[in-house]
Amino acid sequence: MKEEQTELTVKLKRYKYVKFGVSLGLAILLMVMPFIAYRHEMYKFYQLTFLSNLITGIFFLVVSILTICNKKVPSFLYLIVTPLLLLVCVVSIVYHFNFRDGYLFLHLLDPILVFAYYIFLTNQNTTKLWQVPFTAVLPFAYLIFAIIRGNIMGDYVYKFLNYNTYGVGNTITFVVVVLIVFSLVSVGILYLNRLIHKKFMTYAY
Repeated sequence: MKEEQTELTVKLKRYKYVKFGVSLGLAILLMVMPFIAYRHEMYKFYQLTFLSNLITGIFFLVVSILTICNKKVPSFLYLIVTPLLLLVCVVSIVYHFNFRDGYLFLHLLDPILVFAYYIFLTNQNTTKLWQVPFTAVLPFAYLIFAIIRGNIMGDYVYKFLNYNTYGVGNTITFVVVVLIVFSLVSVGILYLNRLIHKKFMTYAY
Protein backbone atom coordinates (compact mmCIF):
# COMPACT_ATOMS: atom_id res chain seq x y z
CA MET A 1 0.00 0.00 0.00
CA LYS A 2 2.78 2.39 0.94
CA GLU A 3 4.66 1.54 -2.25
CA GLU A 4 1.54 2.24 -4.33
CA GLN A 5 1.10 5.62 -2.66
CA THR A 6 4.76 6.44 -3.27
CA GLU A 7 4.44 5.45 -6.93
CA LEU A 8 1.29 7.58 -7.30
CA THR A 9 3.04 10.55 -5.69
CA VAL A 10 5.97 10.22 -8.09
CA LYS A 11 3.66 10.02 -11.10
CA LEU A 12 1.65 13.05 -9.98
CA LYS A 13 4.83 15.03 -9.43
CA ARG A 14 6.14 14.01 -12.84
CA TYR A 15 2.83 14.98 -14.43
CA LYS A 16 2.94 18.37 -12.70
CA TYR A 17 6.33 19.21 -14.19
CA VAL A 18 5.31 17.95 -17.63
CA LYS A 19 2.17 20.08 -17.52
CA PHE A 20 4.14 23.09 -16.31
CA GLY A 21 6.72 22.76 -19.09
CA VAL A 22 4.20 22.20 -21.86
CA SER A 23 1.96 25.02 -20.60
CA LEU A 24 4.86 27.46 -20.46
CA GLY A 25 6.10 26.42 -23.89
CA LEU A 26 2.63 26.85 -25.38
CA ALA A 27 2.24 30.21 -23.64
CA ILE A 28 5.45 31.55 -25.15
CA LEU A 29 4.59 30.22 -28.62
CA LEU A 30 1.03 31.58 -28.54
CA MET A 31 2.07 35.01 -27.27
CA VAL A 32 5.07 35.47 -29.57
CA MET A 33 3.76 34.13 -32.91
CA PRO A 34 0.95 36.71 -33.35
CA PHE A 35 3.50 39.53 -33.23
CA ILE A 36 5.79 37.71 -35.66
CA ALA A 37 3.00 36.92 -38.12
CA TYR A 38 1.51 40.42 -37.90
CA ARG A 39 4.83 42.29 -37.76
CA HIS A 40 4.15 44.05 -41.08
CA GLU A 41 0.45 44.67 -40.45
CA MET A 42 0.01 45.41 -36.76
CA TYR A 43 -2.98 47.59 -37.62
CA LYS A 44 -4.89 44.30 -37.99
CA PHE A 45 -4.45 43.38 -34.32
CA TYR A 46 -8.25 43.41 -34.01
CA GLN A 47 -8.58 40.19 -36.02
CA LEU A 48 -9.76 37.04 -34.28
CA THR A 49 -6.59 35.18 -35.25
CA PHE A 50 -4.34 37.66 -33.43
CA LEU A 51 -6.53 38.08 -30.35
CA SER A 52 -7.43 34.41 -29.88
CA ASN A 53 -3.81 33.25 -29.99
CA LEU A 54 -2.65 36.04 -27.66
CA ILE A 55 -5.48 35.49 -25.15
CA THR A 56 -4.90 31.72 -25.17
CA GLY A 57 -1.18 32.31 -24.66
CA ILE A 58 -1.86 34.49 -21.63
CA PHE A 59 -4.22 31.81 -20.33
CA PHE A 60 -1.54 29.13 -20.58
CA LEU A 61 0.98 31.40 -18.90
CA VAL A 62 -1.40 31.63 -15.93
CA VAL A 63 -1.90 27.85 -16.08
CA SER A 64 1.87 27.25 -15.92
CA ILE A 65 2.22 29.55 -12.91
CA LEU A 66 -0.70 27.95 -11.07
CA THR A 67 0.53 24.45 -11.89
CA ILE A 68 4.00 24.99 -10.44
CA CYS A 69 2.32 26.52 -7.37
CA ASN A 70 0.18 23.36 -6.97
CA LYS A 71 -3.02 25.24 -7.82
CA LYS A 72 -5.66 23.76 -10.10
CA VAL A 73 -7.30 25.61 -12.98
CA PRO A 74 -11.08 25.05 -13.33
CA SER A 75 -11.32 22.43 -16.07
CA PHE A 76 -14.09 24.14 -18.05
CA LEU A 77 -11.78 27.12 -18.74
CA TYR A 78 -9.80 24.89 -21.10
CA LEU A 79 -13.07 24.31 -22.92
CA ILE A 80 -13.30 28.04 -23.60
CA VAL A 81 -9.94 28.58 -25.30
CA THR A 82 -9.63 25.26 -27.17
CA PRO A 83 -12.74 25.54 -29.39
CA LEU A 84 -11.84 29.20 -29.98
CA LEU A 85 -8.58 28.23 -31.69
CA LEU A 86 -10.31 25.38 -33.52
CA LEU A 87 -12.78 27.97 -34.81
CA VAL A 88 -9.86 30.07 -36.08
CA CYS A 89 -8.47 27.00 -37.85
CA VAL A 90 -11.78 26.17 -39.54
CA VAL A 91 -12.43 29.78 -40.58
CA SER A 92 -8.92 29.97 -42.03
CA ILE A 93 -9.45 26.83 -44.10
CA VAL A 94 -12.93 27.80 -45.30
CA TYR A 95 -12.65 31.58 -45.55
CA HIS A 96 -9.20 32.62 -46.78
CA PHE A 97 -6.78 29.66 -46.51
CA ASN A 98 -3.82 31.72 -45.32
CA PHE A 99 -0.98 29.50 -44.07
CA ARG A 100 2.03 31.52 -45.20
CA ASP A 101 4.90 32.35 -42.84
CA GLY A 102 3.79 32.81 -39.22
CA TYR A 103 0.16 32.22 -40.11
CA LEU A 104 0.93 28.54 -40.44
CA PHE A 105 1.29 28.55 -36.65
CA LEU A 106 -1.65 30.85 -35.91
CA HIS A 107 -4.10 29.14 -38.24
CA LEU A 108 -3.03 25.51 -38.03
CA LEU A 109 -0.20 24.41 -35.74
CA ASP A 110 -1.26 26.40 -32.65
CA PRO A 111 -4.86 25.07 -32.75
CA ILE A 112 -3.58 21.51 -33.19
CA LEU A 113 -1.13 21.84 -30.27
CA VAL A 114 -3.76 23.37 -27.97
CA PHE A 115 -6.25 20.66 -28.95
CA ALA A 116 -3.69 17.95 -28.18
CA TYR A 117 -2.98 19.61 -24.82
CA TYR A 118 -6.70 19.71 -24.06
CA ILE A 119 -7.19 16.05 -24.92
CA PHE A 120 -4.17 14.59 -23.14
CA LEU A 121 -3.24 17.00 -20.34
CA THR A 122 -6.64 18.03 -19.02
CA ASN A 123 -9.38 15.92 -17.49
CA GLN A 124 -12.89 17.15 -18.21
CA ASN A 125 -14.73 14.76 -15.89
CA THR A 126 -15.47 17.62 -13.50
CA THR A 127 -16.87 19.87 -16.25
CA LYS A 128 -20.66 20.07 -16.16
CA LEU A 129 -22.80 20.11 -19.29
CA TRP A 130 -24.53 23.31 -18.15
CA GLN A 131 -21.15 25.06 -18.28
CA VAL A 132 -20.78 24.44 -22.02
CA PRO A 133 -22.87 27.47 -23.16
CA PHE A 134 -20.45 29.72 -21.27
CA THR A 135 -17.69 28.56 -23.63
CA ALA A 136 -19.36 30.70 -26.31
CA VAL A 137 -18.77 33.91 -24.33
CA LEU A 138 -15.51 34.81 -26.10
CA PRO A 139 -16.71 34.24 -29.69
CA PHE A 140 -19.96 36.08 -28.90
CA ALA A 141 -18.05 39.01 -27.42
CA TYR A 142 -15.77 39.10 -30.46
CA LEU A 143 -18.67 39.05 -32.93
CA ILE A 144 -20.34 41.94 -31.10
CA PHE A 145 -17.02 43.81 -31.11
CA ALA A 146 -16.58 43.10 -34.84
CA ILE A 147 -20.09 44.38 -35.62
CA ILE A 148 -19.58 47.60 -33.63
CA ARG A 149 -16.13 48.17 -35.12
CA GLY A 150 -17.40 47.46 -38.63
CA ASN A 151 -20.28 49.89 -38.17
CA ILE A 152 -17.87 52.62 -37.03
CA MET A 153 -14.98 51.94 -39.43
CA GLY A 154 -16.99 50.64 -42.38
CA ASP A 155 -14.67 47.63 -42.52
CA TYR A 156 -16.23 44.33 -41.43
CA VAL A 157 -13.91 41.44 -40.57
CA TYR A 158 -16.53 39.00 -41.87
CA LYS A 159 -18.88 40.26 -44.57
CA PHE A 160 -21.96 38.59 -43.09
CA LEU A 161 -21.63 40.86 -40.06
CA ASN A 162 -22.47 43.83 -42.29
CA TYR A 163 -26.16 44.10 -41.43
CA ASN A 164 -26.50 47.17 -43.66
CA THR A 165 -25.82 44.97 -46.69
CA TYR A 166 -27.20 41.58 -45.65
CA GLY A 167 -29.93 42.69 -43.30
CA VAL A 168 -30.27 42.49 -39.52
CA GLY A 169 -32.06 39.14 -39.70
CA ASN A 170 -29.33 37.46 -41.74
CA THR A 171 -26.60 38.89 -39.51
CA ILE A 172 -28.35 37.63 -36.37
CA THR A 173 -28.80 34.24 -38.03
CA PHE A 174 -25.09 34.13 -38.86
CA VAL A 175 -24.13 34.94 -35.27
CA VAL A 176 -26.56 32.37 -33.83
CA VAL A 177 -25.33 29.65 -36.20
CA VAL A 178 -21.70 30.36 -35.30
CA LEU A 179 -22.49 30.15 -31.57
CA ILE A 180 -24.50 26.94 -31.98
CA VAL A 181 -21.72 25.28 -33.99
CA PHE A 182 -19.19 26.49 -31.44
CA SER A 183 -21.23 24.98 -28.59
CA LEU A 184 -21.64 21.68 -30.46
CA VAL A 185 -17.88 21.50 -31.03
CA SER A 186 -17.38 22.18 -27.31
CA VAL A 187 -19.72 19.31 -26.39
CA GLY A 188 -17.99 17.03 -28.89
CA ILE A 189 -14.46 17.60 -27.61
CA LEU A 190 -15.74 17.47 -24.01
CA TYR A 191 -17.01 13.92 -24.48
CA LEU A 192 -13.96 12.96 -26.52
CA ASN A 193 -11.78 14.04 -23.60
CA ARG A 194 -13.90 12.06 -21.14
CA LEU A 195 -13.81 8.98 -23.35
CA ILE A 196 -10.02 9.04 -23.56
CA HIS A 197 -9.51 9.60 -19.84
CA LYS A 198 -12.04 6.90 -18.98
CA LYS A 199 -10.39 4.36 -21.25
CA PHE A 200 -6.82 5.15 -20.26
CA MET A 201 -5.78 5.68 -16.64
CA THR A 202 -4.40 9.21 -16.43
CA TYR A 203 -3.36 11.70 -13.80
CA ALA A 204 -4.53 14.76 -15.71
CA TYR A 205 -6.50 17.48 -13.96
